[in-house]
Amino acid sequence: MVLDSTICFERDTNQALQINDDKRAKYVPCLPYLSEKYGISLYNWDITGLLFEVAETSGIQRWCGYHATNNTHVPDIDRLLTSGTNSCEACQATKGKTLEEGGDFDPVLWIELRRSSVVGALEEARAEKKKDKDNDDVSTVVLTMDMQAVLLAPSLKASALYYKTKLKVHNFTIYDINTAEGHCFLWDESEGADAADDFATLICEFMKKIKLDMSTMKKIIIFSEGCTLQNRNVILANAFLLNAVQTGVIIEQKYLEKGHTQMMCDSMHATIGARLKNREIYSPSGYVQACRTGRIKPKPYHVESLEHSFFKKYSSLSYITSIRPDTKLGDPVVMDIRCLKYEPDISIQYKLKFFDTADICQGELRSLPSVRQKDSN
Repeated sequence: MVLDSTICFERDTNQALQINDDKRAKYVPCLPYLSEKYGISLYNWDITGLLFEVAETSGIQRWCGYHATNNTHVPDIDRLLTSGTNSCEACQATKGKTLEEGGDFDPVLWIELRRSSVVGALEEARAEKKKDKDNDDVSTVVLTMDMQAVLLAPSLKASALYYKTKLKVHNFTIYDINTAEGHCFLWDESEGADAADDFATLICEFMKKIKLDMSTMKKIIIFSEGCTLQNRNVILANAFLLNAVQTGVIIEQKYLEKGHTQMMCDSMHATIGARLKNREIYSPSGYVQACRTGRIKPKPYHVESLEHSFFKKYSSLSYITSIRPDTKLGDPVVMDIRCLKYEPDISIQYKLKFFDTADICQGELRSLPSVRQKDSN
């Protein structure tokens, strides 16, 4: 058998089959030579191209290959049986579960079971996003938000600059799915940090601005990744609850599946990155200009350069002390939450799944315990 592995980022569901076809086209003409050299019949050769997805880009992460010929996952057994850091999360979890039960270790079976659960959650998240995107309710605003990778200023091609201290510049992007408008908020580390208070200020001020421009708005739906510092913490929850009380707007924040957080605002990062290619940046204002000119059609991005006076401190709020559904051992934790809904009547509800399945009824909204009734002023 000829095995040729390819390590790359996940692109689509047919990627493994395409890689397998490419490898077969490469090695099939070599089979007569290989048969003669090793004394093996021409009909006893098998050629397989394996896709090894880069870590954190899929449910089956590091060292787990995809066998394109029979749609099964083929792990690297040597690495899998070595309890080191090279094994992926799925491999270690399934290995431990099998050994605890006293059974034989069947990595292919357990990894396939693990993959099926991840793919199910992925499809749920994508279906939920599509449902909200296709919603025709004019009183509902659907947003996606994410932070672009850290930018450095200055950014020049001078080799001596490599050893110099640079200023970190942050670009937080919000994309309005209804209007196809992109919004960029830029600040450098001398004006603010990248803490939960800063993200809460950005999002809440943006939602207040939307409410002023659109008085008929009754609900805001936000799709984001599940980063705890940025999107899933008690400071942001308190800020959202306060915003819901003050504006009378229902806020729903929905979290996409880890490793599969493709959103519309990612296109903003790609557009800005293309604009910055081969461009010299001398100061943070250079990034502001690049964002403003990054897209022309259908309309340029809205860009704001922020100062330290813009940011507020929401960590002093205490409507709720934790967003964990329960505190008992074995109960769902913060990372299991898929949706948080903030009501103007000072209540928070959560979902553990976007949809109910036949045997798991976790797609319904449930109230978070012990939300304090506090004056919104």
